[in-house]
Formats: sequence, structure tokens, C-alpha cells
Amino acid sequence: MKLKIILFMLILFIFVSAFCGTNTRFNIAHKLYMKSNYVMAIKHFDQFLDISQNGALATQAELERSDCYYQLAYKAFDKENWLLASRIFFLANSEMADLKLDDCYFQLAKQHLSDNSPATALEYYEKVTLFLKDSEFIPEILFNRIKIYFELNNELAAFDDYHFLWEHHPDNSFTKEIQPFIDNLMPSYINKALDFSDSKDYDVAVDMLSKLGLYPSGYQDEIFEYICEIYQKKSESALAQKDYAQVRKDFDLALMYDYSKKEIIVGKTRDICSKIIKEGNKLITSFQFDEAVEIFKQCYILIPDYTTCTNVINDTKKRKQEYQSALEFEEQANKFEKKKEYASAKTYYDKSYNLLH
Repeated sequence: MKLKIILFMLILFIFVSAFCGTNTRFNIAHKLYMKSNYVMAIKHFDQFLDISQNGALATQAELERSDCYYQLAYKAFDKENWLLASRIFFLANSEMADLKLDDCYFQLAKQHLSDNSPATALEYYEKVTLFLKDSEFIPEILFNRIKIYFELNNELAAFDDYHFLWEHHPDNSFTKEIQPFIDNLMPSYINKALDFSDSKDYDVAVDMLSKLGLYPSGYQDEIFEYICEIYQKKSESALAQKDYAQVRKDFDLALMYDYSKKEIIVGKTRDICSKIIKEGNKLITSFQFDEAVEIFKQCYILIPDYTTCTNVINDTKKRKQEYQSALEFEEQANKFEKKKEYASAKTYYDKSYNLLH
């Protein structure tokens, strides 16, 4: 029994000693922190956190260690030692440190641009755009990065940055200032898209022009006019396949981009319907009335509630009835003729003839 008590007391002593030792490490680190001895404080905070089981003290230690890094970084920042400051602010890992970290990256990029090292400058800009998205430097960074991309002939990346700049900072002075640079690129990109159109790769051309049209530039109206024209050309391929649903879809999309072409497109639509009606009329001459009606109905795909088509269909149904009546009169005439009742036969033949002419 005495042995158990001794063992228990020994374990308790070890536990209390360890706890007191842990607290002692924290207290030492805390006192060093309060005396602004940040380097040694960080060292003791690290030792404490390696063994600490105390949640509350560990949290306080992490916060104070973070502030130690911040204070050290700020000293470097104040001396414009941007590289050292950025590394220590990064270790601070706090919102307050991030407010200064973007300054460091911005200044480092500026230095590398002055040293004609645009690739390194882009790396620092990317650190801000990827990890410090609330930075007040974002518009200026994108502005500078677009100009670098122009110099590197990376036009696609320049457009991507411009679109982000315009979408998220439309009224910023840097957004407005960079627009002339984008305008200078537009003609070459528009021509590339039109080359695809000339090769009848209409979908590729429309996709390229649509993306260009997202950017506010002096070429927007012209771009939309081109898209309208391409959809009209695309409709011709659908028309050759008699895919009238696609023709109408292409016409609707054309008008969506350039409504001023409405009169032209309405005229084209009516011309197509006229050809459809002519096609149906050829069937009528061979008394294929039902088939003709089905042809005529295709006009409704292009122009719903098309009055001309409705009138033609009604007229065709009437002619079908007259044709059926003419056949019945002819059948009656044949019967009278077999009976040699020629006068009656002639009367019914005349009725049949009059219905067909």
C-alpha cells in the first residue's frame, strides 16, 4: 500500500513539475515579448508550443509570436527592406501582416521592373492576385501586368487581366487608362476571328468575337455587327439542309447582336417562306394536297402565325375537297356513260372539269 502511495505521489510530482516547467517557458517568452525582445521571444514561444498541452496558453502564445514576427517585419518595412519584410510578414500569418505584405510584394515588383526583370515582377504580382485578393493594389497591379504581357506578346493573358479588371473595378482609373492598349489589339483579334468565318468555321468565329465583345472597347458595336453577319451566313448552311428551326435560331441570334438588321432578316425570312410555298404548290399540281400542306406548315417554324401560310393551307384544303368532289362527279359521269345516258354523263363531266380548272 505504501508503495502505491509513493508511486502516485511520484507521478503527481512529475506531472506538476512538467506543467510548471511548461508554464515557465510561456512566462519567459511572454516577458521577452513584453520587453520587445522579439527574436528571443519567438525562440521561447516555439519551445513552449512544441510541448504545450494548454489550449488557452497555446492560443495566446501563437498570437504573441505572430505579433513578434509582425513587429520585426515592420522594422524591416520601415527601412524599406522589402524582401526581408515580406518574408517575416509572411511568417506572421495575420490579417494585419497581410495589409503590409502586399505593399512589400508591390515594391519588390517595382524594383524588378526597374532592373528589367519582368518575369520576376510578374511572380510578385501573382502572389498578390492569388493570395491577397483584397489588396488595394490589385487595379494597379493588373494595369502593370497587362503592359508587361503586351511587351511579352502574351495577348491572351492581357485580355484575361483586362476582363477581370473591367468586371471587378469598372470605374477605376487604371481600368480606363488601359483601354487604349486593348483597343490597339482589337483589330488583329477581330481579323483572326473573321478568318475562321471565311473558312466557314462559324462557331469558332462567333466564340472568339463574343469573348472580344465582353471587353468595353471602341470596337464593341463593330464586333456585334460581325457576329450578326456570321449568324446570317451560318443560317445559309442550315437552309441548304432545310433545317428551318436552326435557320430561325440563327436569325434570332443575329438580331440579338444587331437589331438594326431586323428589316433585312425579316425580308430573308419571307423569301424563304415564299420558296417553301412554291415547293408546296408543285405538289398541288400533281394533286398531292396533304403533302403540300405539310410543306407549307414549315413556314410556321420561321414565322409563327404567318397569315400568308394560313391562307395557302386553307386554300389547299379547299382545293382538295374540290378535287375529291370532281372525282366523285367523274365517277357518276362514267356510270351514266356506261348506261348510254350521254346527256347526264356530259353534265357530270362538266361539273368535274369546272372544279379542276
